[in-house]
Amino acid sequence: MSQYIETLILSLRTRVSAVWTDVPANGIWEAEHATEFSWSDQTPPYAVFVFSLAQRSSWGMANLAYEFPLDLYYVAETQGPGSPIRAKLEALRDDLWANGALTGGQVYQVTDLNWGRGLLANQVLAKKNSLFRAGRLTLTCICGESP
Repeated sequence: MSQYIETLILSLRTRVSAVWTDVPANGIWEAEHATEFSWSDQTPPYAVFVFSLAQRSSWGMANLAYEFPLDLYYVAETQGPGSPIRAKLEALRDDLWANGALTGGQVYQVTDLNWGRGLLANQVLAKKNSLFRAGRLTLTCICGESP
C-alpha cells in the first residue's frame, strides 16, 4: 500500500506546484498531525500536507484500493481576512476535480474548504502576531489497484 500512497503524494505535489505557482518546490511540507508542524517557522507562501491513516475501500476488487484522507494547507501573508487564501483553495479544488485521475490514484471527494480563525494553524499564527494566515482543503483520495 505504501508505494501507492507515495506515488499519489508525488502526483499531488505536482498538482499543487502547478496551481499554487507562488509556492516554491522546497516550500511543500509534510506532517502527520497539524499539531506537529511549526506553522510560524516557515517562510510563506508554503503548503503543508497533513495525512490521516489510509483505510481499505469498498471501491477495489479484493480490497486492493484504499481511501486516503488528506488535508492540504496553503499559508500566505494576508492584507485582510483571508485575502488570497480562499481563491487559492478554490483553484486547487477545481484543478483536482478537472484532473481527478492522478498517478497512483484519484481524488474521490473534497469535503471541506476552510480558511477561518478556528483552524489550528491560524490560531498558532495569530498567537505569534503573524501576518500570515492558512487555509485548508480537506479531501479523500482513492489509491491502489483493481485486479
